[in-house]
Amino acid sequence: MRDEINVSAVDIDGVLKYLEMLESIPDMMKAKGDRLKAGMICRDDGAYKFDYKSFYEANRIYLTSNQK
Repeated sequence: MRDEINVSAVDIDGVLKYLEMLESIPDMMKAKGDRLKAGMICRDDGAYKFDYKSFYEANRIYLTSNQK
């Protein structure tokens, strides 16, 4: 499995659909657009890449800390 996928800045919904195929994302995390955008890094050519392993790790930490 790749660590990153290349996406355009406007394809947030497409990224979420792709990520849902890999692992279910809780609705509360889908609402956190800033967390999704934080995983996107602008490359020199203007395209974006999305580091979904970091995104999922951030989600797990967020969910674990909010279950207390």
